[in-house]
Amino acid sequence: MGEERLYVFGDSILRGVVWDETARRYRFSKTLDLSEACAPIKVTNRSKFGCTIDRGISIVMDTLKRGEKMKYAIVEFGGNDCDFNWARVSEAPDIPHIPNTELARFKLLYQDAVHALMSRGVKPILMTLPPLDASRYLNWITKNGLSKERIMQFLGDTQRIYRFQELYSNAVASVAIKMNCALVDVRSAFLSSWDFTQLMCADGIHPNAEGQKVILDEFRKVFA
Repeated sequence: MGEERLYVFGDSILRGVVWDETARRYRFSKTLDLSEACAPIKVTNRSKFGCTIDRGISIVMDTLKRGEKMKYAIVEFGGNDCDFNWARVSEAPDIPHIPNTELARFKLLYQDAVHALMSRGVKPILMTLPPLDASRYLNWITKNGLSKERIMQFLGDTQRIYRFQELYSNAVASVAIKMNCALVDVRSAFLSSWDFTQLMCADGIHPNAEGQKVILDEFRKVFA
């Protein structure tokens, strides 16, 4: 009997990306070691920085076409899908803008990815999105010259960023329920903290080392 394998399809969150305040750049953290959390299962991480569900489903399909064997697959997308082209918003806040992936399309593609995995006998494990710190993120996207006032004109209020991202996290949860697959509710774990912003990097969107420990704890519960 061969060893059990788990593949990770996601974005920078499960790639372990953090903002290094000292070096002033993004780097990969060793804290988010899914191999440790999922041991003794062998982990292959196919997560990509900036990945949306469109790119993600391509990676899933390519992996399946190559016949790579896996028993489990963690699927984690949404943080980039719900984001906007903030430069365009800053230039023209009065016109409609759509996110990188509209919500309905996001949900359909997520279902397609899960269905493709299940049809090959793989057990998908979905993950809700860690909450973002809207104020910190707004400061982040406007730190290099974009107009905060014009972006706020589009948003109406800062917390709209948080609420809009939550729609995508809720969509992931609904896909898990509809398709009867496992869900790791990272979002609830963060929100149960007294102040989840202490678990986030300066950009407001990537969990810091402490936040990554919270994510690992949630996956340990699945594979305990």
